[in-house]
Amino acid sequence: MPAIVPTFSVVLAPSQSGRRRVLALLAAAAVTVPAAAAQPAGASTACDPLTQPVHQVVNPTSAASLLTPSRAEADTFAATKGFTVDNGTVFRAAATRSGTMVRIHRMFNPTTGDYHTVRAKFVPTWVAKGYRDQGKRFFALDAARGCGVAVHTYAKGTKTRQVVTAAARDQLVAAGWSYQGIAYYAAAVTPPSDDPDADGRFSIAVIPDSQQEVFGTDTRFPQRTQWLVDNRGPLDLRFVGHTGDVVNWGWLVPSQFAIASQAAAVLDQAGMPYAWALGNHDTRAVGHDGVPGSRGYGGSAYVNNPECVERFSPAECNTLLLVRHTEEYNAVFTAGRYTSVTGAFEDGKVDNIYSTFTAAGRNWMVLTLELWPRTEVVAWARDVVAAHPDTNVLVQTHSYLTSTGAISQDNGGYGANTPQYVFDNLIKLYPNIKAVFSGHVGSSAQRTDTGVHGNKIVSYLGTFHSATTNPVRLVEFDVLSGTITTKVVAPYTGQTVVAPSTVGGMSFP
Repeated sequence: MPAIVPTFSVVLAPSQSGRRRVLALLAAAAVTVPAAAAQPAGASTACDPLTQPVHQVVNPTSAASLLTPSRAEADTFAATKGFTVDNGTVFRAAATRSGTMVRIHRMFNPTTGDYHTVRAKFVPTWVAKGYRDQGKRFFALDAARGCGVAVHTYAKGTKTRQVVTAAARDQLVAAGWSYQGIAYYAAAVTPPSDDPDADGRFSIAVIPDSQQEVFGTDTRFPQRTQWLVDNRGPLDLRFVGHTGDVVNWGWLVPSQFAIASQAAAVLDQAGMPYAWALGNHDTRAVGHDGVPGSRGYGGSAYVNNPECVERFSPAECNTLLLVRHTEEYNAVFTAGRYTSVTGAFEDGKVDNIYSTFTAAGRNWMVLTLELWPRTEVVAWARDVVAAHPDTNVLVQTHSYLTSTGAISQDNGGYGANTPQYVFDNLIKLYPNIKAVFSGHVGSSAQRTDTGVHGNKIVSYLGTFHSATTNPVRLVEFDVLSGTITTKVVAPYTGQTVVAPSTVGGMSFP
């Protein structure tokens, strides 16, 4: 199935006069391709054998690209070689030769890291340029033949890129690539339906603990949300979640919330639905630098700060109580700001809310729960899920899985209930709960459980606490094939942090 990592945008935004110059360049560079002749219904064409999808993945750091008929190879290059930008199927070729087809070889330059595809007769020319012949990859047409589309070649520095559509050509020219001519002809990919839900697929993004990204001039948090917005279309992205610890001790240092709010503002401006869970670091429970007797702020329990009993009464200076004080968070992130919130446990607070949207012809809910939720919150969540039996429910909360992928038996020492309690009294009871997302500990983990109705429930842990990049989990739902596919990428550095994995046997009413 197509991977869900999108095209990385390198498109400039030229002025009107600049746009005319770009189009003039394209016109000057273009080679006239005969229009496909109208074919009688049922008539065969030279393109009929061209049924094999050819995928394109791009390394956003090096600008190298790879054309391959193997989806597995494309995923491997994404996971191991940094080719994390997935342009999907760009054209269709043939696995076996027929008629006047030509053999297409892939060439690789070990010095520059460039990949290129050429007709067999041009292999010696590219070998002379320092490329190695990696052998035949597929067959294509030598001419348009009344149905084929041109595969155009562009170059920039030591890299080549081959594209089909006018939009892709426009992007390359605007980004400074120079036209080199037509390499061969292939079959066009069938244009997508006007109905964005027709293919049965869409994605959501889940941001892990971002508490290390809210200091000084760090740009990783807003860069991540901007990347998601920029690639909203290719991802078919419908919702952005977060599993908590949005900030570190922002209730005492407002600049941390300012950075988080700047990141959220990118989603606001794009009209992207989102809702973020609260972690312990988003509450008043955290806020001491850990030095005995110090009044300094930091990531340890605030009750150890001498000012706690001065700011609050001795009875209120209690971590069990402070973890439910989220006033500062709620002043920045409101239900109105999230826009898709349908209901809340407490009026005026987003600690426990549910958001709804439609995608792939189905109804969906993101149920956001507080950290180690109170018994009355779990009861409220049961009522919400039971009232929406035809809605697919995705749960996000800060603590649920351990670093090894087990359901946690621990309430952190100051929560109300354990994640096991949440599983036993909510998650496993309803067949429409499909997935649970959490953070707090470890790095990444995944597990599949079976609910009391025999349904699969997939749980994902994502934490990372990265000091150098900004991971985000991309989750694609395919309601027609009954699969959930996920990977973790880092837009800031172009890394694939966790390779793609797919869970099948899901049902989505």
